[in-house]
Amino acid sequence: MTTRYAGLLLALPLGLFLLYGCTPRPAPRNVAKHAHSHPEHGPHGGCLIEWGDEEYHGEFTVDHGKKETVVYILDETAAKAPDLKPEDITDLVVVIKNVTPQATIELKHDAARSGEKGIAFVGTHDALQKEMEFKGELSGKVKGKPYVHDFTEKAGHDHKH
Repeated sequence: MTTRYAGLLLALPLGLFLLYGCTPRPAPRNVAKHAHSHPEHGPHGGCLIEWGDEEYHGEFTVDHGKKETVVYILDETAAKAPDLKPEDITDLVVVIKNVTPQATIELKHDAARSGEKGIAFVGTHDALQKEMEFKGELSGKVKGKPYVHDFTEKAGHDHKH
């Protein structure tokens, strides 16, 4: 009787292993959808900020000498301007979170810097003078729909163009 139970105790784990341990697992969902097919930096050399499910991208650039940021709004490929009018993009704000106090920079459209490689928005703040890693957030609306996402711009990445 003891031998029969011992045999069952050995057969049960072995059977479960063969049934579940060797069964191929389904591929994770949305892997291809979330794979980033865009470059690491935008067309102006700045860090990229994803809005929505890659619906749009922001490109954060800094000119420390001018204490200025230019944020370019890009399409889903992060390589060119989206098919939008500048007035479709509103309430654009950059918040630099790793300075004290936090720097809130309201951005205004710059028609002269806008073109095929992005719709440009410009703002200035004394916090941008220092060359450092910037950790912040870009928020705004596209046709009334709100977007917001964090970003990190590495130190030593000057973008004068």
